[in-house]
Amino acid sequence: MRFNGLVGFAFVVVISLTVGCIRLETTLTLAPDGSGRAIVYGAIRQQALDRLLLAQSLAAELKNGSTTNALPHTPSPWLALLSARDGDQARRILQSNATPTLDFQRGTFEIKQDRRDLFFEIRFHSLEDLAHCPLFEHLTWRVQNLKDGAVRCSLTFPPLDLDPDLNALPPDIAPLLADLNISFAIETPSEILETNGHRSTVRTARWQFNYDRDPRELRRLDRASINIVFASTGHPFPTIAPPNAP
Repeated sequence: MRFNGLVGFAFVVVISLTVGCIRLETTLTLAPDGSGRAIVYGAIRQQALDRLLLAQSLAAELKNGSTTNALPHTPSPWLALLSARDGDQARRILQSNATPTLDFQRGTFEIKQDRRDLFFEIRFHSLEDLAHCPLFEHLTWRVQNLKDGAVRCSLTFPPLDLDPDLNALPPDIAPLLADLNISFAIETPSEILETNGHRSTVRTARWQFNYDRDPRELRRLDRASINIVFASTGHPFPTIAPPNAP
């Protein structure tokens, strides 16, 4: 596995932690017209953050070559946010990603001994606004209007470049995954007709990836797809075509 693949995956979605190293959590709520909000909570141990920053820096050096004229390495948007020195800097980082159609609200950032906790809400005019946000653009988004008026929405995680043997994780990285728990939920504006969610109700589907419970969950995250089809909302729903789509 390449270091940059792991770092990209670890902060691609969201975070929620109780006692472990990393845990990610997000809830996406959609309105009938395609607008909505995303609630994000995250937490990470300082030791895990330090190692991931180092891993990403090393990956950048390996990719670009170590030269005296190389530009300073810039952390990924998620790592930059989690590395904020205080709440004010975290809010400035969030607002730097805001647009006229995407706004960050109710943000909090706390440093508690050896752990950092992050919470914020995003309001967006359409899913495409969220898809273009630097914090979420590493996901591949696709939204289609079907013939019967239903809406199909799918998200695809980036490749992790996993080795065939999951035991081959770098020794300094494997401990960071000990309590890795990623959760993603979508609340739809109408009845869910079809989903590959691990748990679902009439209008909510949830996907859970818990490495601590089962190390094979890491492989399921490799190019994992989140798929959901919900009934017509009675409104035109904005579509999103993935890059290079015909």
